[in-house]
Amino acid sequence: MPCTEPWHPTELLDVGNAGASALAEGQRRREQRIAKRRSQFGVLGAGLAALNDPQHEQSWREGARGERKTAERLVKGLAKTGVVLLHDRRTPGSRANIDHLAIGPGGVTVIDSRRSRAASALRSAAACSPPAPNT
Repeated sequence: MPCTEPWHPTELLDVGNAGASALAEGQRRREQRIAKRRSQFGVLGAGLAALNDPQHEQSWREGARGERKTAERLVKGLAKTGVVLLHDRRTPGSRANIDHLAIGPGGVTVIDSRRSRAASALRSAAACSPPAPNT
């Protein structure tokens, strides 16, 4: 039976959730810090710890926000190019992750949100798409 409906690879793939692992890591660290204060100082210590997030925990949330912003720009900028975007991919055997992968006919581009400005990431990912047809 011939296929009559258009198909896109993202229908079968989990494209990921940009910033999810950074957000989870920040939350894990926060919960660990509060639990430590609870064991040391009881409920009052946990309550005080919950009121003030140290800079390193805030940085994880800011990183997650930056990854989501980069993903939004990539999705918008690469719409209708045939490039498939995957976000927040685990690296096997490591705690590291890949923020964004752009996969197209021209190849694969790995995009690190901290290292790339959105405009340069978009240009790099656009190289994965086929050239525009001459009209």
